[in-house]
Amino acid sequence: MDYTLIIAAAGEGLRLREVSQEISKPLTLIAGRPIVGWALATFEDSPPDRAAVVATAESMPAAQELAALELPDTDIVGVIQPAPLGTLDALRSGLTAMVSEASGTIVAFLHGDNIPPRGLIDQGVVALDERGATFFSRRTRNPGSSAKLVRESGGRPVALTNAEPWAAESEVEIIGGLFLYGPWIWERFGGDQPAREGETEINSFNDELLRAGRANVISVEGTWLHINTPSEFHEAESVLLAAR
Repeated sequence: MDYTLIIAAAGEGLRLREVSQEISKPLTLIAGRPIVGWALATFEDSPPDRAAVVATAESMPAAQELAALELPDTDIVGVIQPAPLGTLDALRSGLTAMVSEASGTIVAFLHGDNIPPRGLIDQGVVALDERGATFFSRRTRNPGSSAKLVRESGGRPVALTNAEPWAAESEVEIIGGLFLYGPWIWERFGGDQPAREGETEINSFNDELLRAGRANVISVEGTWLHINTPSEFHEAESVLLAAR
């Protein structure tokens, strides 16, 4: 399977500073391994042909070396994100850097602070035959900054929302962490294009696709670790240590 992986690894992780000790969030050690290292290891069964690591100039050497270690048969390119312009800008930057060699391939976009279950890429590619994008949803009591998935009365996914109150619900369904886009994504963002005002977050873009009926949603039952706060860090560390 020929696909391109773009890893958003430029997050500062301000809410994680209590445990990260000033290290960028994706490179923070958890259970003896950087967060993004655990994340990349989930792609070992279906490794990408090429990958772009989007990181700050300061963390780039370590992030690129780590990606090469976890995905030894993948061509790795480093893409510096000089300013914190959001996750959609990270996707756009990765596509722009790789458009000449990878245009026309499927694109997987991974948040570097998420550790998804293995095998999601294989499921998502099958679903791309039906629509041009695949999102993965999961239920959680800690939605963090991810977008809540809204379903119509018949159960069909129709939109995303960040609307409060979430606290009134014991558990919500969210999407976030890993997205899969068909080859059309290169025409939308790949190339020397200016940043689009108002599209600094990935949620607005994904919401556009959902509302237009252009995205599948696959519910994930396996353990998916999203590490955004110290409490989530400690919970994830316990899970990873127990799985060894």
